[in-house]
Amino acid sequence: MRSGVAALIYLACLAIPLLRVADGVGLYMALAAVRPQEITYGIDLAGGRFSIVCVAFIFLGWFIRIPKLRPRWSSIHTPLLLFFLSLVVSRIFAIHAYASQYVFDMMYVPVVVSFLATQVIRTEKDVYHAMWWLAGGLGFLSYWAVWGAHLSSYYEMYADGEIVGPGGSIVDRNDLALALNVALPLLFYLFLAAKPKWAKVIAFVTLVPAAGIVLETGSRGGFLGLAAVGTYILYKMHHKRWLFGLAIVAMIGGLAITPREYIDRIVGIRSAAQEDSSASERIEAWHDAVLMAQERPLTGVGIGCFTVWRREHERPALVAHNGFFQMLGTAGFPGAVLWVWLIIRMWQVTGRNERQLRRARMKGSRLHYMVLALRTSLIGYVTCTMFLSQEDFEFFYFELGMTAALDAVVT
Repeated sequence: MRSGVAALIYLACLAIPLLRVADGVGLYMALAAVRPQEITYGIDLAGGRFSIVCVAFIFLGWFIRIPKLRPRWSSIHTPLLLFFLSLVVSRIFAIHAYASQYVFDMMYVPVVVSFLATQVIRTEKDVYHAMWWLAGGLGFLSYWAVWGAHLSSYYEMYADGEIVGPGGSIVDRNDLALALNVALPLLFYLFLAAKPKWAKVIAFVTLVPAAGIVLETGSRGGFLGLAAVGTYILYKMHHKRWLFGLAIVAMIGGLAITPREYIDRIVGIRSAAQEDSSASERIEAWHDAVLMAQERPLTGVGIGCFTVWRREHERPALVAHNGFFQMLGTAGFPGAVLWVWLIIRMWQVTGRNERQLRRARMKGSRLHYMVLALRTSLIGYVTCTMFLSQEDFEFFYFELGMTAALDAVVT
């Protein structure tokens, strides 16, 4: 059974780009969240070879289906290209080749797919489909977590009862909370934008458990990300009164079913730096990131080599738990600045698109909702990554590509 599913997924990734290349990109983005992380009867869906084959078939579909299409160059692509070059330099001068290559392999394919998404996602319908693919893949993680936590003994057997991700780039509870916080705005605005009732139902029944699982993970960064996403959605909506009332009801209901120990953990956010050992360890890791950048300001110690450097200096082998400091230590000042530039550029582009649509009196249109979805999703990512080392979170780069594609449609 499992081998048949794996083979079907593999064949779909090869066939769909040749039939409809934009959906081929969307399928790859969705599978990045849900594909099996182990080799299933010789079929490795998590390895680099599978990703390379998928990207190759997307290129092939591009040349077969739209051979006369001229490549696009967005304002997002300039910092993205420079960022990619900084990763290459950091990989070349890394203090540990194998550790650096492992993380580099996780980052360069999403960057390439981000560029491809801009080229092959050409219309409003293409962007809409791609957003459904991405939201569906990430939203499926909520069902995975519900199954593992409440409908089976999976987490009890394999994770000591802790809610975790399926593997790949979504491993522990913090990663899972981040992924769902990125998915929630997509699902919410797709719910508003969808016309068929069945599409609204799918978005809603995925949205609700996703929010619940963020709370169940016990991730403080995930909680802050959820609060930031929810606050921005309320701020942007037309009917703020009923949404505000609904949010209060949902919050009360969520607190009623939330375990006491989790509430204590959230309440202790302000005093965590003094009382929580994990918080003090993170502050020490941030200090080490600055030391790495001072030692090697242009290249850092190498992508993926943060824990290697700390082990060599007799420190705990822990990551920075902050995307900026992780980039600063591993890719130096150029990598950290370019990563921040990507975030700022995505925020600027979505803001400009939103203003253009308002001036065109298209507020509340499907295009407007998709712009808000990407803009709010960025808030979720940035908030969570201040507490996580997820600068290599591939879905951020996928959304960069979708933002550039949507910008071309709007303008």
